[in-house]
Amino acid sequence: QEELETYYLRTDGGNLVPGDAVRISVDVGNSGNESTDGLVVAVPVSPLLENVVVTGGSQLGASAQWPLGQLSAGANTTLIFEATVAEAAANGSNIVLQASADASNSDTVSSAPASAPIRFAELRVSASFAPQAPATVPATPGDQVVLSVQVQNDGPVASGGVIATLPIDAALFEVIGLAGGSYDAAAGVVRFSPETTATLGAIAPGTVVS
Repeated sequence: QEELETYYLRTDGGNLVPGDAVRISVDVGNSGNESTDGLVVAVPVSPLLENVVVTGGSQLGASAQWPLGQLSAGANTTLIFEATVAEAAANGSNIVLQASADASNSDTVSSAPASAPIRFAELRVSASFAPQAPATVPATPGDQVVLSVQVQNDGPVASGGVIATLPIDAALFEVIGLAGGSYDAAAGVVRFSPETTATLGAIAPGTVVS
């Protein structure tokens, strides 16, 4: 009777986000003294994955399977399937997978469960309007006002490369972009980008950039 070993899970990359492509590997080794008979390796596919493509095997129901048959004594092989993180995958969830190998002349063996985290920034944006002294509320023609944009990251990881856009009402004129803002008169917007507003380059969890 041979001894089967499974080594699992390798995914390319760190935190995953919906839509990411992932590559998952399963290493199977026969440390016994005879070849396997009827060896089948299986991995139940997480419901957080979709568009599954199994290399050298197939997807049967909710499981990726490889009917290897024989695996020589002392031999190892690597099995691969690829998938996409489901668009509906919730922030903070984990893709958990576990491989198993079974042969007619060996006990069924399983790998330790392994996981890949789904973590992404969740941005919330708001704008505020403040007349400047001696202006009053409500503002009147000729008053100077300041418009501000606030971007908050409610997610568990830092955001990167944020671009904020503030539409400018047609009633406003002599518009000047401050704090790195660039006024596009043709489009009628003020844009803020990491190149001109460094704080947009990486917004930490729970942080507000104004």
